[in-house]
Order: sequence, then C-alpha cells, then structure tokens
Amino acid sequence: MAQRRLEEQKADLAALEAADRLGTTSDSNGNATAGNGKAPRTKSGDEAAAVSTLATGGNDVQLDAADEECAADVPLFTEAERCAEATRRRSAQVAAHKSAETQQVEERTRLEALRVDLKRRVLLLCQEIEEADAAQQREQKAYHDALNDAVGEADGGVLRQCKRCSCDLFGGFS
Repeated sequence: MAQRRLEEQKADLAALEAADRLGTTSDSNGNATAGNGKAPRTKSGDEAAAVSTLATGGNDVQLDAADEECAADVPLFTEAERCAEATRRRSAQVAAHKSAETQQVEERTRLEALRVDLKRRVLLLCQEIEEADAAQQREQKAYHDALNDAVGEADGGVLRQCKRCSCDLFGGFS
C-alpha cells in the first residue's frame, strides 16, 4: 500500500515538473491543464499527422527532442477558436471602417462650413466693390456736372476754341 502511494506521488511530481516545464498549470489531482483549468486537448489523427510532419521537418528527417517538444506545443485551434478569432478581426475591421467614415463625415462638415464662409466673404467683397463703384460714379458725375456748369456759364465770355490751333476746348467734357 505504501509502495503504491509512493508511486502515485512520484507520478504527480513528474506531472507537476512537466507542467512547469511546458508553462502550463496542474489541477488538484496533479494533472496538467492548459492554463484555463481544462486538460490539454488531445490531437486528432489529422492534427497528430501534422505535428508528426512538423517533428520530422516535412522531409522524413527526425528532429531532435527540443524540436519535437516545440512541434508538440504548436497551438491547434478549434473551430470555435477560429470563429472567435475571425469575429475579433471582423470587429476590428468594422471599427476601423466606422472610424474612417466618421473622419470623412467630420471632414465633409468642416469643408462645407469653409465653403459657406467663403461664399459669405465673396458676397461681402462684391458688395464692397459695388459700393465703391457707385461712389466713384457719383464723384465722376459730380465732376462732369461741374464742368458742364462751367461751360454753360462760360458761353458769355470765355473762349471755346484755342486761338492757336482752333481746337474745341470744352468738346470732350459735355
């Protein structure tokens, strides 16, 4: 009986050492677990063949013990794990797409605000130009009116033609 118990304790110790070497944990019975409280998954026939191919390097040359241990530790994902990873990637992709869309909407809004501001400024500038043009026309009209009045008053005693060349002095102002 004591011999059997000693054998069990040796097996438990060996399992603990193996679990520690592989970076896994063990359950209360000393069995190795995968770190999530569950026993490590055993490999199906196809998975074992893939690991065997990894262990031989794919060319039937046997690799050393460290390479075999590394090949045995290659994570083989279940269908649920692959679906979860695909879902995670898709969620990240959707989030990036939404972020890009949000950025585009913000940029469009900013550009629309700039367009409206530019339109407002152009209208104000046109208004100022029209006001300046109207003021200039008023000044020119006042100047021409003053010249015309001077010509009308000058008919009484001011010469309309140059004495030397006989050119009309007021012809261009009427």
